[in-house]
Amino acid sequence: MRQILFRGKRKDNGEWDIGHLTMFADYLAMIRPLTYMVEHKVIPETVGEFTGLTDSKGNKIFEGDIVSFWDGTIQECFDGDIVVETMPDKKFKKCPKQRREIVFNKGVFRLKNNHGIECFLDAETELEVIGNIHDDKKLLEGTE
Repeated sequence: MRQILFRGKRKDNGEWDIGHLTMFADYLAMIRPLTYMVEHKVIPETVGEFTGLTDSKGNKIFEGDIVSFWDGTIQECFDGDIVVETMPDKKFKKCPKQRREIVFNKGVFRLKNNHGIECFLDAETELEVIGNIHDDKKLLEGTE
């Protein structure tokens, strides 16, 4: 069973907080029950749900994170880049790492690109969290 957690930026100091999301009449808050129900008001636009997955370094992956990954394709090359030898007479390299935002769409966590939703997010995809859309939007510049 997936652990239900949320992350959001605190209104008082701008730091990230992880816990259970609670909605009051005029604000959202993160509640951490294991710390005697400590409540912190959060900026609503920054709230993202935990996907239930961790990246290649063990970091929890949240909605709104920006991840880096190999897309699994290879290109022929002879210039000394990252090389995978597949046949004695040919050398191939992995395409450059892709960067995508994690989104929740139609009931599923997915990787998003500029043309819409790209693919399902699953445990088989080797991802690395490199930032998030609230602090590091520039990481997505130039992605397709």
